[in-house]
Amino acid sequence: MIRARRFVAVLCIGIVASTTSMAKPVPPLSAKFSHPTNRYPHNVLGDLRGFAELEVTLKAGTTLQLVLPENRVFEHIAPRLWDVDGDGIPEIVAVESDQRLGRG
Repeated sequence: MIRARRFVAVLCIGIVASTTSMAKPVPPLSAKFSHPTNRYPHNVLGDLRGFAELEVTLKAGTTLQLVLPENRVFEHIAPRLWDVDGDGIPEIVAVESDQRLGRG
């Protein structure tokens, strides 16, 4: 049986620099998972726990945090920076699992 996983792209296109007269996308510099949790016992990667939060550092120096609801976890080793749509600005790609929907 293949376990269902949902790939989520956290798009940074909506994040703009407020110091310029014309809004420009601010690309992510790095992304990492934080707040390890056992709230989703599936553990597709063995002993590696899921994570409850994604921390993003933008090239502008700002740090953002995305905290998942209690029924979800990021279930992977690390988020990936990848220019999915080819616009020259990388999106943040992560594997997210839901306690109700994540078991296929």
